[in-house]
Amino acid sequence: MRRLAVLVFLAASVVASAQPTDERGVLGLVEGREATPGGYFYNALPGQPVTRVYVWGRVLRPGVYDVGPDFDLGGVLSMAGVTSERTPLEGDPELMLRLFRAGQTEPVYETTVDRFVADPAAPDIEYGDVIAVEAEGVARVAVIGSVLRPGTYEVGPTFSSRDALALAGGPRLDPLESSAERTTTVRIFRTGGGEEPDYRETLQSFLGGPAPALQDGDVIEVETRIKEGWSRRDVLTAAGVVTSGVIAAVQLYRVLSAD
Repeated sequence: MRRLAVLVFLAASVVASAQPTDERGVLGLVEGREATPGGYFYNALPGQPVTRVYVWGRVLRPGVYDVGPDFDLGGVLSMAGVTSERTPLEGDPELMLRLFRAGQTEPVYETTVDRFVADPAAPDIEYGDVIAVEAEGVARVAVIGSVLRPGTYEVGPTFSSRDALALAGGPRLDPLESSAERTTTVRIFRTGGGEEPDYRETLQSFLGGPAPALQDGDVIEVETRIKEGWSRRDVLTAAGVVTSGVIAAVQLYRVLSAD
């Protein structure tokens, strides 16, 4: 009897968790990076007909969604992780929301995410729909070399090459000996530009002058060269070598003079 009660409790818990949530949230900018669909999500009461839609693009949980009849476009996007909890940053790309019917290449509904927030009126979802959340004007740039966080970054249309370098943590400025000299060079390579950089300046000129605009596929390389100077130990070592040479020469002269 106790085992039966436990099974009934577990079944009730599963049914309760499958009910569509009323907290659809407010749509806004999407956290996370672009990803390909890979998850499966189900939210419908037992016995309810389900509508299968596909969500991909700049959402937290891209994938296949089977949802009940109470769900609309906003509800599916909320399940996919579209949220407005983050304050938009300057330079964030504008996000486009597009709804495609199964087998069609042109969207039946298209708007920005911000406009959808203000006016969530949209066509009803149908079986086989594809919901795409894409960023407009995004450039993917690689920052390599002597930086704190080398990698590939997605930046908005108002970001400059200096902003991309800041995202990578800036150039590495490890402590140097007092006599050492550091020279840091910034190079930018464009797609299809060959082996020679399209931009080359010292770090000081790069930070103080006009920042080159970014293009999709740019590679920003930061190279640091350190020229070692004469330290106190080096001076003492050289002085010791010279002194030893002088002493040896004097002794040799005395030997030759005695003969």
